[in-house]
Parts: sequence; C-alpha cells; structure tokens
Amino acid sequence: MAIIMTVLFFVTGVGYLIRAAQDRDPVGRLSDIFHVVMSFSMLAMPWSWGMAVFPPVIQIIVFSLATLFYLVLLFGTPAPAHHTDPDSPISSHHHAGWPRVGFHAFMMGAMVVMGVLMNGMSHDEGHMDPPQGLMWTAENVISVSFMVAFGVSTIWYLASFIRLRRAPSVVRLNLSLMALMAIGMCLGFWPVW
Repeated sequence: MAIIMTVLFFVTGVGYLIRAAQDRDPVGRLSDIFHVVMSFSMLAMPWSWGMAVFPPVIQIIVFSLATLFYLVLLFGTPAPAHHTDPDSPISSHHHAGWPRVGFHAFMMGAMVVMGVLMNGMSHDEGHMDPPQGLMWTAENVISVSFMVAFGVSTIWYLASFIRLRRAPSVVRLNLSLMALMAIGMCLGFWPVW
C-alpha cells in the first residue's frame, strides 16, 4: 500500500508543482500549491519518517487553512467565477465550477479529519496503525465513510475523463490528477494498513 500511495502522490505532486509554476492566476497558483502540499503529505504518510516530516498537528493547521480557502471560494466568489479556465478550481465551466470547488473543500477538510484521526491513534513506525482486523470503532466508521466518498469521486473523475476524451489536454490532465488524488485519498482512509 505504501508504494502505491507514494507513486500516486508523487505523480500528483509533480503535476501540481508544474501547474503552480505555469499558473498566472494567484488564486489558481495557491490552489495548486495546496495540492502540492497535500500530495507530499500523503506521499509521506505511510512511511516511518512521514510523521517527522509532516506531523498530524501541522497537517490539521495547514489543511484547515486550505479548507477555509476553498470555502471562501465556494461561498464568497460571485457567479460567474473570476475566469473561465475550464481546469481552474473556480471556473464557471460546467465540468469544473461550484461542484469542484465544493469537492476541493471536502478533500482538504478530509485531510484535517485524517490528521485528527492520526493524532489520536497509536503510531507504529510513524504511520496509522489501527487495531488488528476491522473493528467498528468510531475512527474506522469515519475512515470507511471517507473511503466510500472518495471511491465514488474516483469513479466520477474517471467517467468524466472518458466522457471528455476530446476535451483539451489541459482539462484531461486535470481530470487525471483529480482522479489520482481521489483514489489516493480513498486508499489513505483505508481503515486497516
């Protein structure tokens, strides 16, 4: 599982780092930077050194700010959004726009929840270590709920990728990155490592 998470989030981290370097819109660039930080946080999570690099308390603070950023975009940005770049998180394009900004707020909020769960669990070699077997503790119910939500999101992004196979490459690239992020988050909430 650790290798899969590492590969998924290395790819998304590099993808969003490139986007951040190319994005001229400050809101889009900040969004890309939050994705880079999230990717490298998730990349480190399953490894023994992960907690030293990105402790849960820091994750809670950083991703609370990211959640707030997306909530401000969601509720504080007049419609139509500032620009119409279809791969932007605040785009008015019907494949991006408000549902995607809401998803980003949910995803960053899920990172906060993940940090809280990790902060409250025992840590063996620095990664999440719930009790042996799947026990229906509150933590596992929360984890399974997020896992299912991100599993559905993965299917939605993959279906969008297929449905928009003739869309510009930048749109398809963004859908690919979001599908990878969603599947990685699904795996990240897997209750038994």
